[in-house]
Amino acid sequence: MKPLFHETMKGGLMSNFKEYPWRMFSVVFLSFIVPGLYADWVTTSIGVGNNPQAIAVDTRTNKVYVANRGSNTVTVIDGATNDTTTVPVGIDPWAIAVNTRTNKVYVANHGSGDVTVIDGATNATTTVPAGDKPDAICVNPRTNKVYVADSIGCVTVIDGETNDTTTVAVGDWPYGICVNPNTDKVYVANSGSDNVTVIDGETNDTTTIGVGTNPCAICVNPNTDKVYVANSGSDNVTVIDGETNDTTTVAVGTVPYAICVNPRSNKVYVINQSSDNVTVIDGATNATTTVGVGTVPYAICVNPRTNKVYVANNGSNTVTVIEEVKPYQSPLSSFITPFADDTTTNHFPQFNGFAVNQRGPCNTKIMNVLYRIDDTRGPWNEANITYASDTCVVWQAQAVDSLTTGFHTLYVVALDMTSATINMTENFTGSIASYNFLVMTLPDTAPPVIYNLYPPADTVIAESQPGISAHYYDAVSGIDTASIVLTMNGDTVDYAVITDSMITASPSTPLADTTYDMVLSVSDGLGNEAVVSWRFEVDATSPFIPILISPANDTVITTNTPTFIWGTVTKNEESKSTPVTYTLQCAVDSGFNYTIIDTSGVSDTVFTVVDAMPEGIYYWHVEAVDSAGNHSGYQSQPFKFTVSPSGIDTSGDMPLRFSISMIYPNPFVNSTRIKYQLPSDGGGRVYLKIYNLSGTLVRKLVYDEYRNGLYSVIWVRKDDYNKEVPSGVYFCRLAAGKYKTTRKVCLIK
Repeated sequence: MKPLFHETMKGGLMSNFKEYPWRMFSVVFLSFIVPGLYADWVTTSIGVGNNPQAIAVDTRTNKVYVANRGSNTVTVIDGATNDTTTVPVGIDPWAIAVNTRTNKVYVANHGSGDVTVIDGATNATTTVPAGDKPDAICVNPRTNKVYVADSIGCVTVIDGETNDTTTVAVGDWPYGICVNPNTDKVYVANSGSDNVTVIDGETNDTTTIGVGTNPCAICVNPNTDKVYVANSGSDNVTVIDGETNDTTTVAVGTVPYAICVNPRSNKVYVINQSSDNVTVIDGATNATTTVGVGTVPYAICVNPRTNKVYVANNGSNTVTVIEEVKPYQSPLSSFITPFADDTTTNHFPQFNGFAVNQRGPCNTKIMNVLYRIDDTRGPWNEANITYASDTCVVWQAQAVDSLTTGFHTLYVVALDMTSATINMTENFTGSIASYNFLVMTLPDTAPPVIYNLYPPADTVIAESQPGISAHYYDAVSGIDTASIVLTMNGDTVDYAVITDSMITASPSTPLADTTYDMVLSVSDGLGNEAVVSWRFEVDATSPFIPILISPANDTVITTNTPTFIWGTVTKNEESKSTPVTYTLQCAVDSGFNYTIIDTSGVSDTVFTVVDAMPEGIYYWHVEAVDSAGNHSGYQSQPFKFTVSPSGIDTSGDMPLRFSISMIYPNPFVNSTRIKYQLPSDGGGRVYLKIYNLSGTLVRKLVYDEYRNGLYSVIWVRKDDYNKEVPSGVYFCRLAAGKYKTTRKVCLIK
């Protein structure tokens, strides 16, 4: 059986069923009677090469590979069409195995003592030496190791990536071999010593289990951890419990020569060479049924995804394809949306699908959709119905318990008003859809990720009590918080606060100005460890304050683009870093409330003004900033200087009249200086205000008691709320006692 609903989903049925639900009735759906066995078997015969000796299937590509001993070839069968192609291999190909992950096929050539490696995509081949006379072969897709049993009593282990080999001694005449990828155990059927050698795939250590007479074939169900050994001399199958190595026996046909298992359906297929048939063993109950095949059946394999069994018939040069047919279809059809490649890595997978009622002539409403995983016995779970119409529903379901790694089967049944009274705690007869899928566990070998270190590595900080921190995460196994250790200069930081995503540590006392080496170790739930080391330096000592040089204090300069010069600061011996930048400020007032220059990040001790400064009095100061971010602070007394192109300080001249004597520049872009004079009878309370064209007050520049004299003030295009004002025409109004005067000033971009 193919995984349910593959073709119908590709055809777009799901996207149209809400609008046209009756279109789904032509879709072939899967149903069967529960309880009970399959009612019939359907077989097909495919011609292959001479004397087919071994057979294997790639479940991902749905290709079947047949080793033809008599023609030294491998026949490749397309599992969907039964079309065939041929690939030449070595002499006397005796056994064959497939790695579904790498899409490589391995053929043990008994006559040439080597293994042919076939590229499943191109059919190109390479050859690897493997013992003297290799009789059996298997591959572990998880570890990418190939195991070749040689008739001289050893197993050659081939690294699937490098083709390097090692050897493990086993019993007499090893004739069959298999591997459980979940436990990484390799089982070798030793026909000459009537036992099975168990190889630990990691260490190559071995143990031995006694079985029947002349064991010649072996297979394992990774889901149940049961090993099945075909004993050709005693006409039975030994069942080994993979955990305890306890054994039971199941009687089969005459000369059981080959064996395979479907881990999804938990059915074991045994070739009985002398009776030309296959015994089917129910893995849960050990009950058996029989199916006839071709002449002298020699090898067998099963595709758990399509549920097809392939038997290589050595006497008739054919392959028999066995399919199981269900005897019953119900008008209530359930459909299951498959996973990509029928595989999920979620151990609590969510399933989606829909159900349709085709019961006629009058359809009844679907009341419930029930589901179980891996068996149909016991209480059923109710799916969540997310959409419902008169004839169909859309449903969602999720695994109740964590699913083990391996193959599983989802069973779904829809119930309408006719069948909704069924006791769901017992076995019942109904139309049940099934879907076979694989749960895979991705190996977690990756350590946790550590990031966002603070203080950052190789930095100098000015904080003496920094909040040391780091983040970490592990998406697969989670963080083992008990494993987390943070050290500073070799000592454990015992005041650290640890959560499952972050560690923080704030020292209660200031750290000394020195270098600190930090090491953080974090492990995940599987013991994978991540360690990160980083270093930072504490420098909380401020640099010395710079020395102001030019313009000198209380001087008059004739240029309106002055150059500011200050002295280099000698390093503070208590500081770990030197000044690297400076901040220069120049203002029209000694409180630096109205700055015309405020520039930081100056790397030199010289700064030249670019935009011309209006005539007037200015104040300036400088502070140093070191590499740790410590600020020296400004000088306690800034320097004062006057810009006067004539070189004469006229601030003491007695004015002759009340006036706004100059606004320069006008128009202006960033700032302008307003000079005004108060005569001998014009002192007292003085107001200098800026208004816009609508007469609204914008800025109070002067509001104080003044004596007669010459004064100036700078307007830096801002209002009383320190917000920049737009371009336009403004009016400057000066008032003192009985005098008032107004002048226009223009602000441009």
